[in-house]
Amino acid sequence: MPLPLPAILNAVVRMGAGVLVALWWLPTLALPTFEDLPRADRAILSGAAGALALVVAGYALVAAHLYNWVTLAVALAAGTYLLRSARPHRSPSGGAAPGALAELDQLHTLPRRLCRAAAAALRSMAPRSAPDPWGVAAAVVGAAILGVGAWVRWYMPLWHAAPLYSDFVVVLAWVKQIQEQRVFAGGVYLKGFHLVLAGLQTLTLTPPDTFVKFAGPAVGLGMLLSVAFFAYRLTGRTVPALLAALVYGTLPSLLPYVAARQSATDSQEFGDMLVLPAAWFLYRAWTRPDSPGYRLGAAVLLCLIATVHPIAILNGGLAAIAATAAAAVAAGLRRRTAGELVGLLSAGAVIAVLPPAIGLALGLGFYGNSVQFGIGTTAAGAPPLLPATLAAFAAAALGILALPPLRRRREAFGPPLLALLLLLLAVAVRQAPRFGLDLTSLETRSGEMVALAVAPALAVGWSVLEEAAARLLGGRAAAWTSLCALAALTAGAWIARPPAPFDSYRVDSDEFVAAYVQIERTVRPTEWLAVSGEDGYDYALGQGFFLNPQPFLRHVAPRGSWPSYRYSDGRSAVLGEEYIFIFVEKRFWMAPLPGEAAQLPARKATSAALQAWVSAWQAQGGRAQVFFNGRYLRVYELSRRPTTDTLGRVLGGG
Repeated sequence: MPLPLPAILNAVVRMGAGVLVALWWLPTLALPTFEDLPRADRAILSGAAGALALVVAGYALVAAHLYNWVTLAVALAAGTYLLRSARPHRSPSGGAAPGALAELDQLHTLPRRLCRAAAAALRSMAPRSAPDPWGVAAAVVGAAILGVGAWVRWYMPLWHAAPLYSDFVVVLAWVKQIQEQRVFAGGVYLKGFHLVLAGLQTLTLTPPDTFVKFAGPAVGLGMLLSVAFFAYRLTGRTVPALLAALVYGTLPSLLPYVAARQSATDSQEFGDMLVLPAAWFLYRAWTRPDSPGYRLGAAVLLCLIATVHPIAILNGGLAAIAATAAAAVAAGLRRRTAGELVGLLSAGAVIAVLPPAIGLALGLGFYGNSVQFGIGTTAAGAPPLLPATLAAFAAAALGILALPPLRRRREAFGPPLLALLLLLLAVAVRQAPRFGLDLTSLETRSGEMVALAVAPALAVGWSVLEEAAARLLGGRAAAWTSLCALAALTAGAWIARPPAPFDSYRVDSDEFVAAYVQIERTVRPTEWLAVSGEDGYDYALGQGFFLNPQPFLRHVAPRGSWPSYRYSDGRSAVLGEEYIFIFVEKRFWMAPLPGEAAQLPARKATSAALQAWVSAWQAQGGRAQVFFNGRYLRVYELSRRPTTDTLGRVLGGG
């Protein structure tokens, strides 16, 4: 039951435009050019800086109760202008910074300049000579790997209205609370990810539930791209990077991460998406002291991670340790670089720590569930090391032993050592129960970092084999051999372990979601009660109350002028809500999850009982009109007061 294509395209186009403006165009205007950075590295720096700006602006505007799309857009534009104006000698002629009118003129001519840039980009893409066959073949293999990696993450969110993975309902609720000027509703929690989501959703005027749903698989795809980026930067070779993407993106059974979370919308995944780029930026900051862009990028990335999630902070710390140690071996540590990094990271620490500290100072306390999860213990022991992890250790060790002799440079120690140290630290955290640290949070969430470290380490080993083959066969023959081997490995791996959409433990049908959204947009908060076997989505909306059908049928009789709840001790109380919405399944949509068929008899019995309840209510003179009528679902509305028809109440179907 897919979503309507126009709705999907509308949401994706709006989200893409918001990301383009807030995470690329404005940061590019605000930050120095850093010509020494490759384009991919510049894009990462711009995106991280834009996301951090959304976090800072979001905290400030919510605290001032001024959060809306106008104030957020003005804050971002003003910050961009101030940072751009503060940059000395940035004009091509080396003159002073242009004034406000010149800046406005630049904005006025932006559409024309964008069109020129797009035309130039299209011209540059046109081949000036015969295309390189190896490049075409590598592009085909890479597109297949990345395409399958995107498909397994995006299929369920695109095909179903609201796959309620993991913390989806909590994230959606927090995004709405931010837009209602409440940043720490329920307690202090790191809200960086939620402020980024709220900011982009607010600027693009996209429905919150749609935006949050699509943000999850977008982050999952970002994690895949970050692995491929990191592997390419470590090895400098395309095929090893594609190998890392193949393993991480399409073979999750080889790695200790929960695949469903990458089609979800979870803050840890957003932070983990930044960990490998942060490791690379920090490593280059140490080994390239003449590059201020890497120092700024490392500070921005680590600061952004620090606003997101405690486990992501731990993973970012592991990345910082590994990058610093690898750089010390490869090039040594320079005092001047250390001083600048300490200054930038200190400023970032203030940005990350200040909002939660203010919340605690105001006596709000930590968000209860997060504290319980963070300090909870489990009796389970350390998980065994998977074969892919052991192979990654061997691959990274091979890189340390073979790459320096092959390249005859001390710096060649750095990338494989970085991969090995990152993997070693991640596995050490994963094996924490062996050392007496028995935390549920580490047991359930530490596998993601191991998975992130395994794939690039395998790429390092593959690059050693490719480089050795180049010495024996020549560069061209070695490249073709490596690419053909990867293509054969990809085909064999997909035959042995066919890729499948990442699963979920919870999926609501589209019609349940549509009905809940319609209730939210029709009835004022706290005035309605939903009687439905689907729980959770109404909580995310932050509207009304929920009652499971079984206690409703057991304790609420279809008698009287308005239903009363009869307690087990004989007492009764008239229900206080003005509206009651009773969800009756006409046909039974089956979610693509294990165990759904076993629940079908109980669902049929419950729906029949609810329909009988409504019929009995109508027979004794009660008013129950159809609020929503779809192919699978009919929702009856009971109301104490006369209601007015609302556009879209009845969606059709018999």
